[in-house]
Amino acid sequence: MPKGNPPQVFQQTTTIEVDPAILTQNNDDDYESSGYSLNSEVDRYIYENDDVPMRVLDIGTGTGIWAIDFADKYPNCQVLGTDLSPIQPIYVPPNCRFEVDDAEQDWLWPVDHFDFIHLRNLAQSMSSYPALLRQAYSHLKPGAYLELGELGAEIYSDDNTLSPTHGFKRFLNCIDTAFTAMGRPQQTAATIQKLLEDAGFIDIQVSSFKQPFGPWPQDPRMKQIGAMVLVMAQTALEAYGMAPFTRYLGMSQEEAAQICDAGVASVRNRHNHVYSYYHIAYGRKPYPEEMSSCDEQ
Repeated sequence: MPKGNPPQVFQQTTTIEVDPAILTQNNDDDYESSGYSLNSEVDRYIYENDDVPMRVLDIGTGTGIWAIDFADKYPNCQVLGTDLSPIQPIYVPPNCRFEVDDAEQDWLWPVDHFDFIHLRNLAQSMSSYPALLRQAYSHLKPGAYLELGELGAEIYSDDNTLSPTHGFKRFLNCIDTAFTAMGRPQQTAATIQKLLEDAGFIDIQVSSFKQPFGPWPQDPRMKQIGAMVLVMAQTALEAYGMAPFTRYLGMSQEEAAQICDAGVASVRNRHNHVYSYYHIAYGRKPYPEEMSSCDEQ
């Protein structure tokens, strides 16, 4: 993948989400844990090949937590994390490394190269999410897996505390409008399924997990998740919304800031019991003989 300075274009990388490890593992109270592989089929695939060095790619690695924890859990894997920004730590496991790369450029690795590719929260960062998934598919070995995670843009309430004037609801409506105008629509479980199918993957599984906004749930684990999301939301909403609102919706800086502030205020209000869904999906690249059988169907 080409090296060098990233292009000076709008790159949306801030996300409002809690680590999928917390969402999917009842006995995991460590927010800094990465979640590793979240699906039994992916775990089985890696464990069955434990004696073979495996190449793992984490696209949009960010701080590198997922890549580092995955490398710790699977010492047989060579884990590569890539991102536009070199913000990863220096001291990492010996089987983990990081590179500054632009995943939207042509990949320079050989085709059929990786045993596992992981990406998370990139749907709004990419000018073409389908093109990214096609490149990932091409560079996976036959039989290998891709796993992705995306936060749903819709929010819900089970006790009618989500009013039409809810500040966070307005924020998300504006975000959805802005990203649609950018050609980067928010993802749902159904659209993720379709994207993976269109890229060529089979054995696709999509799971959706509740992600509360704020520490309002009674369940201790969900309360912990909500508290973490609240901490992130207090800084992430402005970082997430200002550029799309001003550049694509024609808002002034003041108007955009007001919408972001109102969103934070509504999330802080414990009387607002709202949540969204975090979607986690995986798919497998078929073997050549499976591809021919799929074409016949």
